Order: sequence, then C-alpha cells, then structure tokens
Amino acid sequence: MTTDELIDYAKDGRLVGARLQFANFKGIVLAKANLSRVDLFMADLSGADLQLANFSGSDLSEANLSWTTLIKADLRRASLLHANLQGADLSHAILDNTEMACADLSWARLELARMVGACLSRADFTRANMAMSNLQGANLREANLQGVDLRGANLRGSNLFRATLTNANLSEANLADANLISANLQGADLSYADLKDAILKDADLRCARLIWANLHGAILSSANLTDADLRNANLKWANLDQALMSKV
Repeated sequence: MTTDELIDYAKDGRLVGARLQFANFKGIVLAKANLSRVDLFMADLSGADLQLANFSGSDLSEANLSWTTLIKADLRRASLLHANLQGADLSHAILDNTEMACADLSWARLELARMVGACLSRADFTRANMAMSNLQGANLREANLQGVDLRGANLRGSNLFRATLTNANLSEANLADANLISANLQGADLSYADLKDAILKDADLRCARLIWANLHGAILSSANLTDADLRNANLKWANLDQALMSKV
C-alpha cells in the first residue's frame, strides 16, 4: 500500500480496526483521519500531523509519537502504555480514561487537554505545559511532573501519591480532595490553589509558595513545610500534627 493509498483509506475510515503493528508512518499527514480501534503497537508516527485524528480505543503502546501534532485529537480509551510522546502537541486533545502509564511526555504541550480518569502513573511530564488541563480523578501515582506548568489545572480527586512536583507551577490549580501523600512539592508554586480536604501527609513542601492557598480541612500531618510561604493561606480545620514548620 502506497502512502497516498494509506491516507485515503484513513480518511475514509477504512482502517478502523486494522492491525498496523511496527508500521513506519514517520512524518505522515493524517489530519482528521479515522484510526479508531487500530493496532499501532510500536509504530513510528514521529513528526506526523495527526491533528483532529480519531484514535479512540486504539493501541499505541510503545509507539513513537515524538514531536507529533495531535491538537484536538480524540484518544479516549486508547492505550499509550510506554509510548514516546516527547515534545508532542496534545493541546485541546481528549484523553479521557486513556492508559498512559510510563509514557514519556517530557516537553509535551497539553494545554486545555482533557485527561479525566486517565492512568498516568509513572509517566514523565518533565517541563510539559499542562496549563488549564482537566485531570480530574486521574491516576498520577509516582509521575514525574518536575517543573511542569499546571496553572489553573483541574486535579480534583486525582491520585498524586509520591509524585514529583518540584518547582511545578500549580498556581490557581484545583487540588481539592487530591491524594498528595509523600508527594515532592519542594519549591512548587501553589499560590491561590484549592487544596480543600487534600491529603498531604508526609509531603515535602519545603520552600513551596502557598500564598492565599485554600487548605481548609487538608491533612498535613508529618509534612515538611520548612521555609514555605503560607501568607494569607486558609488553614481552618487543617491537620498539622507533627508537621515541620520551621521558618514559616
């Protein structure tokens, strides 16, 4: 099958459910293509134009999607387990209930992306832009979010157990009811963030900015708040049992 035939097949929906494991589609233009339920295990789609494409229910595990354009793509319930998405543009993409555990999303663009209920455990988001993204109920257990831009993001009820968020920007983010047990938030900006009823037991908040943060009812027992900036923070009913608050 030639590249032109492949593009025509994809646009007409004739590749739905196809098996294309290990395929080489590097740099291909498949914007608006219907590739739902396609098996693309270990396929090379690096540098491809896939904006507005439909990958719902597809298997992209271990695929190379580095530096691809996936703006407004539909990846609901897709598998991206161990996939390489380094530098990919996923802004406005739909990734609800997507499996992305251990994926490489370093330097990726995820502004305004929807990842509700997605599994992102141990994924690498180093220096990714996730501003205003919706991660409600997502599993980010042990994920690397070092230096990530999460301004205004919705992380309500998300699981961030042992996640690395050092120097991350979480200003105005919604972290209400989030699980941040043993999370590393050293140097993170949480100013104006909503942490109502969040669990921050054993969390590292050294040098974190919590100016005007809402910590109403939050559990901060045994957390390290050394040198944290808590000016005007709401700590009503917060549990600070055995928390370290030197120089606060």
